[in-house]
Amino acid sequence: MPIRARERGGRSVTRRPGSAPNYLRGLAETETSLAAALSEAVRPLRPALRRLKVHDIDVGTAILSRVGGGGIAHAGVRLKRPIRELDLYRRPHVLGCMATTQPLEDRVTEAVLSPGAYVVQLRPVGGLDFAFDLLGAKGQRVISVPAHGGPSQKPGGGTTIKIFGIDIEINNSDKILNPSKHLVCLSFLHWSTCFTVPMRK
Repeated sequence: MPIRARERGGRSVTRRPGSAPNYLRGLAETETSLAAALSEAVRPLRPALRRLKVHDIDVGTAILSRVGGGGIAHAGVRLKRPIRELDLYRRPHVLGCMATTQPLEDRVTEAVLSPGAYVVQLRPVGGLDFAFDLLGAKGQRVISVPAHGGPSQKPGGGTTIKIFGIDIEINNSDKILNPSKHLVCLSFLHWSTCFTVPMRK
């Protein structure tokens, strides 16, 4: 069930292989404010966000989902000024960030995303096709996954965006192929990508 909240906070990390970093601990604790927990989780990303000229993450609009044995949170960026929607089709744009306390598997590429926090960048790949690049703390691309959906045609030059809306869909029965895994689809603006998470035994 998605949970929404507000507030802020901060912190850092050592980890065992395959385990969630300490800075994600707040996402697993139900008594922690979501906004504070996500602000702490994305703290290692802030230097990369500055290099990418991102104003800030809008943690007040964050969504947290408890799935399987952990949590997945995502939020959009806070825009300084509206951008033209047509510009999304010309160059990559950072749409937000996400954090997960458990490994996630991309359903198309079968690439596995380790527990951690990531910058989410939308990248045009030609025509109406897009990909999400998930970037690490140094701004490096960790994995790329297909970005599904989006408008059926390019927008007019005057259409602008003031906020990067987000959403989440969990276990849509029309999309599930493997009944032993949860299906989690994260949306940023018009586009979404889906991951699978093993169900708890």
